[in-house]
Amino acid sequence: MFTWETNRTDMYHVRCDFESGEQVAFFSLYRYRDQYNRNKYKLIKRMRTISWFQIYIFNPKPEDEGLYCCVWLNEEYSELHTETAVLNFTHDPIVQIHGDTAIIEGDTLNITCFSQSFEPSTFLWYNLSQHGYWYSLNETGDSFIIESADRKNSGKYKCLAKNDLVCGSAEISVTIQCN
Repeated sequence: MFTWETNRTDMYHVRCDFESGEQVAFFSLYRYRDQYNRNKYKLIKRMRTISWFQIYIFNPKPEDEGLYCCVWLNEEYSELHTETAVLNFTHDPIVQIHGDTAIIEGDTLNITCFSQSFEPSTFLWYNLSQHGYWYSLNETGDSFIIESADRKNSGKYKCLAKNDLVCGSAEISVTIQCN
């Protein structure tokens, strides 16, 4: 999964995750100078890794825009997986989550993810664990619903909205109050 997000105008966070059982030996992140000619590229980072990598782009400039590509390789330098995304700093993919964030135990939790900047084809939902890690909720629709919520469902939720070119995310805090 190739994600990028920003909460500020002066910094972008780019993260590449490879969710597979295959053994990853190396990771490379490229930025193509011309998104139509993939022979002209700039290697941004290559490193030994397990399954993910992230970078921060501070004070992005127009020349930082373009097609970025994450490539995962095995020990023989054979390609295991490749993902691409277009970063466009002038048109931020604004993603929002709406819904009632303070509900009574036993009520229905219903939060919805959407973007006014681009048309998402996929939505992925995550919950922040008590150890500070995001874990997948295996929900792929634009709405996340828990029919009879209880206090253990309180916490931070994240929606990742993406299509073939752009992705963005938003977070929301949910509080389930005692009945």
